[in-house]
Amino acid sequence: MGEALVWRHTIEGLIRVGVARGDGTPWKSRMKEVGLNVDAPLATAYPRDQWKQFIATSAEVLFQGTEEERLEQVGKAFIEEYAETFLGRAVASVLKLIGPRRALERMTKSLRSGNSYSDTRATFTGATSAEFWLNDTLGFPTYIVGALGAVMRITSAKNVVVKPIKIEGVACTFIVTWDP
Repeated sequence: MGEALVWRHTIEGLIRVGVARGDGTPWKSRMKEVGLNVDAPLATAYPRDQWKQFIATSAEVLFQGTEEERLEQVGKAFIEEYAETFLGRAVASVLKLIGPRRALERMTKSLRSGNSYSDTRATFTGATSAEFWLNDTLGFPTYIVGALGAVMRITSAKNVVVKPIKIEGVACTFIVTWDP
């Protein structure tokens, strides 16, 4: 596989989070310090490690709580805002149609619409539960807790719970449960 990249429309989702929550904060200047001028045209793609910095900086500047709480909040907010982008609306429409199980089964395809490196595996442990493995959490499993929970809610799943159960480097296995 080539360089791990994150596509422009994914970055747009995070910019939407900053614009929605960043009034009166140093978010724009802090993002510029880590390589994202939100007032300039975006590049076609950004390196994975820079994306990681964008997430960490947004969590730090825009949200309250512990580092883990802020990362979970930015993950949730990112999915909610990404779902409002052009491509995000299309992905959200498909997720609503296919439901939670198929959304988990097809997650690699969904994530690859936003980056070049994600790989996933879902092993169902019941009608409304699964072990979900992700090859790269960026070292932020709680960011994925927030993001994956938001994705599951888009599918119309209720009472979603996402918990990391096994962390191996940047890879992580999560338990995901939901009510239909």
